[in-house]
Amino acid sequence: MQPPHGYGPPQGYGPPQGYGPPHGYGPPHGYGPGGYGPPGYGFPPPKKKSNTPLIILGVVLLLGFGGCVGLIALASKPETPEQRAAREKEESEVRASHEAYIATLAKMNESVQALDLDRLAPKKCDGDKMKASRKAGATPPHVVFAPFLERFGKPESTWSKADGPWDWITDTSWAGFFDGDPKGTISASDAKTLRDYWLPRRYVIVVVPRREASSNMLPKVPKTGDYEGGYFYGWAVVYDQTDASIACQYQLEVASSDKVRFRDSGAFKESPEKAILSDFQDNFEDALEKGMPSGVGLGTSYGKILR
Repeated sequence: MQPPHGYGPPQGYGPPQGYGPPHGYGPPHGYGPGGYGPPGYGFPPPKKKSNTPLIILGVVLLLGFGGCVGLIALASKPETPEQRAAREKEESEVRASHEAYIATLAKMNESVQALDLDRLAPKKCDGDKMKASRKAGATPPHVVFAPFLERFGKPESTWSKADGPWDWITDTSWAGFFDGDPKGTISASDAKTLRDYWLPRRYVIVVVPRREASSNMLPKVPKTGDYEGGYFYGWAVVYDQTDASIACQYQLEVASSDKVRFRDSGAFKESPEKAILSDFQDNFEDALEKGMPSGVGLGTSYGKILR
């Protein structure tokens, strides 16, 4: 039997909507023995591994392989007659430049051998002329020890690395082109570097030692007592690399410092032998710089210029 129409709790009475355990409360999914609880309970099914990373990796490898194949194809693509002619012309020009440079260096060596050091008079360097005659942006003149030049009057196949006690005077980055090659020839790329980078310097400073053996001695550390300072007497002769003419010349007198400080412990520890040689090289570089005009500069592979 139903209550008469209109009986019952007033409209809106009764438990508010949404009462009961908050959403998500209750036992976690999958708790309890398998098969118990409402449908859907139990361990969630394992997630399927995504193939996306593998797909991306495959695409990257495919693109990379395709790029390599493309580069190989480009590299192996035969030259056109025009490209071949241009390359051969460039190689011919740089080799001709190299041969001319070697001939100039041989001429320079002959000039050095003919110097009468006892009667040689200083000749001041014209800084303005030197700066104006070299290519804009060219780096400073490099330094060469005179005995190094002797090789240029001989076949290239006979050249060898200069490793004498005074050969550090020569700029090693320049000397490396002439240290000797088993084939007895220089590559076209090296010849191009000499033409485009070293020749624009225009000038080279040739260090000529006095011919008496007693005129030059490197510093050394004896077993006991104070170290023996080094000294050097000679000339710096500045040659024009284009024709082996002498631009200027000045005397060189170099000596070790009276005292040399060096680190004998710690991370930057150095040996006494290295310390006294570094001191001598610094003083050598200073002596070279004193004779050069301001703004012309100096390029060496030792001394304070590198520090």
